[in-house]
Amino acid sequence: MELKSLAACDKNQSVSLLALVLLGRRNSGKTSAGNTILGRMEFETGVQTRQSVKKHCWVDGARVAVVDTPGWSAFSSANTKHVRQEVLRSETLSSVGHWVFLLVIPVDAFSSRDCQAVEENLSILGYDVWKHTMVLFTWGD
Repeated sequence: MELKSLAACDKNQSVSLLALVLLGRRNSGKTSAGNTILGRMEFETGVQTRQSVKKHCWVDGARVAVVDTPGWSAFSSANTKHVRQEVLRSETLSSVGHWVFLLVIPVDAFSSRDCQAVEENLSILGYDVWKHTMVLFTWGD
């Protein structure tokens, strides 16, 4: 699959679709961040996201897709395989147009174990994942 990042866009070229894939641990604020980006309540808050879901909106004439993914746990590997499958599926959901991974991190606490979980979960997306990743600091979900 050919990767097209925003950095690769010509400044005069319009972006027809921008996909934002929300990644992070459980209860990091991914779902609320997605709703804020969309400007409306599209993703259900207060429940655990079990599979990747994509919603759309328009921003300044560009179509924006937001993909909410299940969160991983920094302390348990019980559902690690499922979460990783959904992270890989989220890449497929965002494969059209330009895309970026939005790594959602709660500002109140980020331990060395959280850092290790980020590295483990993003590593499945390949070495270049960090070229397509932005960090969003949040305060709860």
